[in-house]
Amino acid sequence: MIIFIRNIGMEATHINILDFIESGMTPAELESSKFIGDVEIMQLKDPMTNKFEFHGLIAVEPDNLATKLQKLLIH
Repeated sequence: MIIFIRNIGMEATHINILDFIESGMTPAELESSKFIGDVEIMQLKDPMTNKFEFHGLIAVEPDNLATKLQKLLIH
């Protein structure tokens, strides 16, 4: 499952996104899970205002872990 993290800061890195996701995991989940796939940072430019938005995408497996993390971390 892919988790979308909206409006991250322009200075956010892939490591920041991984740290954020891992903060919602138990030590057992960290040790036993194949949880992380690709981490992407999207940069979008609003053509009307010329302002940029930054969003994070991260692949998390298994899906039940992704659902738990979405509920816990993404409000």
